[in-house]
Amino acid sequence: MFGGKYGRKKYFFIINPIAGNGRGLAAWKKIRNTLQEQNISYIHKYTFPDQKSNQEMILNSLDPNQIIVVLGGDGTINEILNILIDCHLKNPISYIACGSGNDFARAISLPSNPLKAWEYIHHQATIKNICVGKVKINDIERYFLNNVGIGFDARIVYSANHSKLKMLLNKIHLGALVYASFFLKALIIQKFFPTLFKNDGTSVQKYKKTFLCTITNRPFFGGGVKLVPEASVFNQSIDAIILEKSTKLGFLINFLRTILPLKNPSNSKNWHHQYGKEFKITINSHQPIHIDGEASIIDLDTVSFDTITFPFLA
Repeated sequence: MFGGKYGRKKYFFIINPIAGNGRGLAAWKKIRNTLQEQNISYIHKYTFPDQKSNQEMILNSLDPNQIIVVLGGDGTINEILNILIDCHLKNPISYIACGSGNDFARAISLPSNPLKAWEYIHHQATIKNICVGKVKINDIERYFLNNVGIGFDARIVYSANHSKLKMLLNKIHLGALVYASFFLKALIIQKFFPTLFKNDGTSVQKYKKTFLCTITNRPFFGGGVKLVPEASVFNQSIDAIILEKSTKLGFLINFLRTILPLKNPSNSKNWHHQYGKEFKITINSHQPIHIDGEASIIDLDTVSFDTITFPFLA
């Protein structure tokens, strides 16, 4: 199926045991039994809480001929991907979703059931080059698989990640409700901010009352919401959705138009869709920002975006 140096299908499993409040470890136990029954060659390692330790683990254990399979949430695969790129490693990577949102698995059409996902990866998947986003924030570069959000959606992610409710909903297998639970809180707290948007280094647009700015080349965000239905992981381009705020009710209507198939949101003067290969956004304010679900609130100056390709087993 794979050809070349990956023909023998050697697997290197990286498991985040606490992903999805323990779903990562539970999924691994089931998959490990299948591997042993089928006499499949593999090694496995568990993630550490810090990226430096994970980087050392990969550098000390990974064979150039192995295919990496990550069991965890979107944050886990984001961290592993960044380590591989930073260390100039090109081992193909795949993903068994065990987190709350799991938007990347949806984007590449991997089954949500861990055992079915593994069977697909082992028997049907092929190595393909997938478009990976690159973001530069205040002179720091990071890579992302889903999206980068600034403003409203990042406020939701930040609140969810700092709440005990996320752990509770994951425990009762309602992780998809995590972000919806903090929607109204973010709607009240988040303030609008001006942005200067440059597309492909030429077209410049100023948005005076930005409330949400999401950069992606995936259809989904926030645990399954189809923000950009036409986006594809195989296009070497990125999309940006900018929603400006008029009133809270006006923003809510426009947001619902964006995520629900009710009416074309482009009819609204407060909804903007940018499409290109490179973006540069000047913000100059203190804002929440998230990269594949890992959120912080920091001073933002100019945030720039472009893409690279990376081999995935999908």
